[in-house]
Amino acid sequence: GRIDVRPGENVIYITTRVPSPKVSRYIPRFAPNLRRADGTVPPVDVIHLHHAVWLSGSRRDVTAPQITAERLFAAGEEKTILSFPKGYGYYNDASRRWLLNYMVHNQTSTRDKVWITWDVYYVPARSLRARGRRVARVTLDRLTEVG
Repeated sequence: GRIDVRPGENVIYITTRVPSPKVSRYIPRFAPNLRRADGTVPPVDVIHLHHAVWLSGSRRDVTAPQITAERLFAAGEEKTILSFPKGYGYYNDASRRWLLNYMVHNQTSTRDKVWITWDVYYVPARSLRARGRRVARVTLDRLTEVG
């Protein structure tokens, strides 16, 4: 939903109301952004998505088991786009519940309204294109095949 950003705001939020794919699928590309109601993207020197981390509340993090939610995707001011090599994709089961931890920074003296958006490119798990697709799991320094 809409985020009302106060002047100078730099607060971290977490929400459990995150739309996630309702069909099991491979996600080969994930592109986040920040948009105003008219669809424009504010310049990063005005309002920016300081950071955002999409998590799955359905399983523990594989790289840090003490974290009770698996980190799926992350982005920062540079609007990081996750794009796996051809033939790879993050497997997302339809039953997973997504969460979002984020911080939006307003560097102006006026209130604004923005939305965090994300384009999820996917290949349905039962499609012909999914045959032979390798499941990928990302760590901080490498891409690994896990299935």
